[in-house]
Amino acid sequence: MQKKKIENISSIHEENRNSKMKLEGKHLIKDTLFVNAVIYSIFAVQYFFIPLFTGLMLLDKIILTFVLGLLAILSVVGGHYYKLLPVSVLLNSLLLLIGIALFSYMMVFFSGPFNKLVFTLSIIMVFLNGVSFIVNIRGHWKGNFGNGTILFLILAGTAAYLIFVYGTLLEILIAILLLGSFLVFLQTQIPILKKHRFNLYKMLNTEFFQGGQIRVKTLSKLTLLAVIISGVSILGIGTFYGWNYTFKIKAPDDFQTVSSYWGPPSLNITTVNSNVSVTNLNRIELSNNTLDIDPDYFRNGSLAYILNVSEGGKEKNYANYSIGAQSYPNGTIILSEPLPAVHGDVNVTFKYVLNNKLLEDLNISQSTLIMNYHGDFIYNDNVFAWINRTYLFQLLDYWEIKFYLDISNGIEFPHVFNYQNSVPIGYTTLYWADGKWDMFQGISYDFEPGGHAVAPGDPGGTNFTIGDLFGYTEQWARTRRSWYHSNEQNRTLFAEATAAYEELYAEVSSLGYKSYVVTGKGELLDSIDGDIDYTRCPFDPLSKNPDVLFGHMCYQDNNEDEGRYCVYRDSYEQIALLGDRGRSILLGWLAVGTDYYTDDETGLDRYIQDCKIAQAAGMNEIFHAPIYRMQKKWGDDAVLELHEALNDDPKGEITIDYPGFEMNESMLYDMVENLNYWWLFLPVVSIIIIRIGIFGTGDLRRLLKAKKT
Repeated sequence: MQKKKIENISSIHEENRNSKMKLEGKHLIKDTLFVNAVIYSIFAVQYFFIPLFTGLMLLDKIILTFVLGLLAILSVVGGHYYKLLPVSVLLNSLLLLIGIALFSYMMVFFSGPFNKLVFTLSIIMVFLNGVSFIVNIRGHWKGNFGNGTILFLILAGTAAYLIFVYGTLLEILIAILLLGSFLVFLQTQIPILKKHRFNLYKMLNTEFFQGGQIRVKTLSKLTLLAVIISGVSILGIGTFYGWNYTFKIKAPDDFQTVSSYWGPPSLNITTVNSNVSVTNLNRIELSNNTLDIDPDYFRNGSLAYILNVSEGGKEKNYANYSIGAQSYPNGTIILSEPLPAVHGDVNVTFKYVLNNKLLEDLNISQSTLIMNYHGDFIYNDNVFAWINRTYLFQLLDYWEIKFYLDISNGIEFPHVFNYQNSVPIGYTTLYWADGKWDMFQGISYDFEPGGHAVAPGDPGGTNFTIGDLFGYTEQWARTRRSWYHSNEQNRTLFAEATAAYEELYAEVSSLGYKSYVVTGKGELLDSIDGDIDYTRCPFDPLSKNPDVLFGHMCYQDNNEDEGRYCVYRDSYEQIALLGDRGRSILLGWLAVGTDYYTDDETGLDRYIQDCKIAQAAGMNEIFHAPIYRMQKKWGDDAVLELHEALNDDPKGEITIDYPGFEMNESMLYDMVENLNYWWLFLPVVSIIIIRIGIFGTGDLRRLLKAKKT
């Protein structure tokens, strides 16, 4: 029976081979796997070499590069030996299934109007892998096609579930591999399936598309060798880059790191009423010597502003800011109109800062503040007209505490799509502060993606239909946001927004100030290949202006397992990307109730140790974020404690354990979206056409030769 079956297969093969004008459909498996290998290789090369040339750490890139490279190698091997039935059953079915899953995901996820080339290529590859898979299973499951179809549906359904629920490519590939192997095992072991199971031993003695026998012993050795090589490679990489791998770092003994802060400080303001002695009709000097009472902690540099100055018990206010009154933190009050007499009964009501030692500590620390302190005061050049808000800037000037003014558009985080609102406010804030405050350093933008949809009327304000098909549950909402962020990159709009911000930065520089950009780590990494593919920030490209400084938000407040490594890696990589312009970073988030940075001394010590890691990585400034929450968490004294820990404590060696592989999906998406460039898309499509149409399945050379004969 077996001999007859082999003869039948050989006869069919001979008939197809002699038919000059027929397409060799089974050859499509080989061609498809070859094209898959080319695309996997393109992804792997980008994922490894772009970070390498940029100076990033490669530990997190090794494993996925290895997986993509292994898929490429296995695809080439599977394509070369596609006629061997064991290779077809055990390898190519799995490889083609992975191809279907991967390119189907790409087809759905990169389906926006600015991903047309990736979408087109994905459709082509889904078709090729799908047809090849059907041809493959049809070739050796003729009597058992139902079980093969069930296997395909189970694996495809599982892959789709994993993609949309977990969204981690490595997990998907491992799950498919394990599940596929398990189902193949079940078909050979479970009694219910024994009636229709395929006999592996018999298959090892036949070829897939032509007659003859395979040398089982040789094939077994090759298979065993491949398994051993793959296993040793994985174990070797895991051992060297994961298990028990540690970093040992140390800051130079004389290295100094400034403790700066994001946010305005929380000041404890109290109101006092007292009689005051005066010697001048036009001004009053408030001090412990001139007041009839001795307010707690009142001193020069603590006065916020005046509420009222009256004389002789009358209601008239001689400190009316709207008609010319002025006040200063040192206690000087310029009255809006002269007092009737210097020896009269003068009463003053004022507000001052009880916890003014905080300001003194910020001065000692030489701190800089990023003031997310917004209001309509920027539209009024008379700072005393808004003294209930602008007093804080006066206090910063008095205590010589440097500060940036954060720019808010009143809508959401600034980004590319609302640049027409965000950029003008930057100019307004800059011109308002220019010349008013000695400690003003410049402006700061907090670039973050914001909501997933762009408001109609704003540039790019189009709601893409497919993005809303992802639903409105929490999980689907995250997927929907990710879809939008990877499908809205209008190159023209991004370039226009980046140019608008660059003009603002140039104006800031021309006035002698700097611009400080706060953003996320992913936003910085998105630019490493020269474009923006999954974020909304105006980094297309990153600014080259030397007066534009960057600091990304490296918040590890709840990351007990990997936080120390993340602080080191992210500090190292930011400096690698930006040089000296990237030697400051935002650490935190210092809110009450966080899991790792707990609200006690233990939590503060953990945070200080993370700050020392950033210092050892090369950071000469750390913006602790935010200061007003940190005060509630650890008290005002934490300001001086952080300064002393970073600059007075001895610099010791720090050991950091590498937590193991962590896949950066966004970076992989970035590499995929580079296929939207014609210079990369056209070669891939050309390879498909040449491989399949001329040298492979279509075999145009054979067809032309047949016509001549």
